[in-house]
Amino acid sequence: MRRPAAFAALGPENAASVAESDASESGVISLASAHMWRVFSRFSELLMVDCSHKTNRYNYQLLTFMAMNEFGEGAVVHHSMIEANKDLNEIRVLEANFSDTRILICHFHVIKYLKEKRA
Repeated sequence: MRRPAAFAALGPENAASVAESDASESGVISLASAHMWRVFSRFSELLMVDCSHKTNRYNYQLLTFMAMNEFGEGAVVHHSMIEANKDLNEIRVLEANFSDTRILICHFHVIKYLKEKRA
């Protein structure tokens, strides 16, 4: 866990956190640079989330938060390793804690869910 701490030490506005599971294993690792914070503070109206599966040999999932700037371009504002996808319970928790947020679900997962329900 030295690398997140080293990242945070690079600048006073950098943030890094590591949450551990009950088994004392790394559960969620989050990183946000000063630049990411500035972009998010300017363009926080729309927050896009992308989850990449099996990003390393431990099958971690990388969650990237992006805001859209005035030119319609995505800019990364936060990296974290968590995921909700189509889990309705997790979505309810997110909605309860971020009441002003509209949650968008990946088209792939919506189509997959509908096909499973139809079968």
